[in-house]
Amino acid sequence: MKKINLIIADDHPIFLKGLREGLEMEADFNVVAQATNGLEAFMAAQTYRPDVVILDIDMPRMNGLEAAEKVLEQEPKLPIILLTMHKEKAPLLKALEMGICGYVLKENAVTDIMHAIRMVAEGNPYVSPEMSAFFAAQTAAGNQTQKPGNSGTVNARRKTNNAADGPI
Repeated sequence: MKKINLIIADDHPIFLKGLREGLEMEADFNVVAQATNGLEAFMAAQTYRPDVVILDIDMPRMNGLEAAEKVLEQEPKLPIILLTMHKEKAPLLKALEMGICGYVLKENAVTDIMHAIRMVAEGNPYVSPEMSAFFAAQTAAGNQTQKPGNSGTVNARRKTNNAADGPI
């Protein structure tokens, strides 16, 4: 079995320690380096040439998005997973626009991160299910607050039109 070489970066020492220990319990993961800020993570990615990089979004010296951008300039196809504790649409959209493969909420990191690593290492995208659900709910809420006269979805408009037609 080929091991997946990882770089992990987070500025919270307890989270970083727990993440490393959890990952190292998996037979197919090998943590080659860890970093406590984005600049260290970028330099580690250049030095160790990992298979996957895991970055916290909120880090000093260079945040996760900035570090990811620098890493992708050097290695455009390198799978990167962003970790965050914030359910916000803007960073997710920015990450997707940049070509980041994975987006994991820290509240579910224990259950999501192992799956996310394996998915992105195989070239597949991964977004935490809770983030996907949150994003879908935000989008749906946005659709309901559209222009007057727009009922949101095609099905809602069809139902409205069919009800106006009366019985056949």
